[in-house]
Amino acid sequence: MEYCVFMAILLIWSYPNQMFLNTSLEAYEDSTTFGFAIIGNIYGANTFVNSSIALDYPYPATTYYDFEYLGLSKTIARYVIGIIFFSS
Repeated sequence: MEYCVFMAILLIWSYPNQMFLNTSLEAYEDSTTFGFAIIGNIYGANTFVNSSIALDYPYPATTYYDFEYLGLSKTIARYVIGIIFFSS
């Protein structure tokens, strides 16, 4: 995982410095944003895996979900909230 972070920072650093250029480089801004989004995703995934919420069965970083415990209304609310937050 650390190699991915190192490579992302190295690739972002290899672009020409924008301070010395008079033009706006949209590709630089996009790649910088994408690189740091990936770094944040890796950090968040590692933090979740090492937390007490994540389970190791049947796969590492599994979250517990039981339809019988939650019921239909809470399950539908879960989907609706997920669609609202992740579609925008």
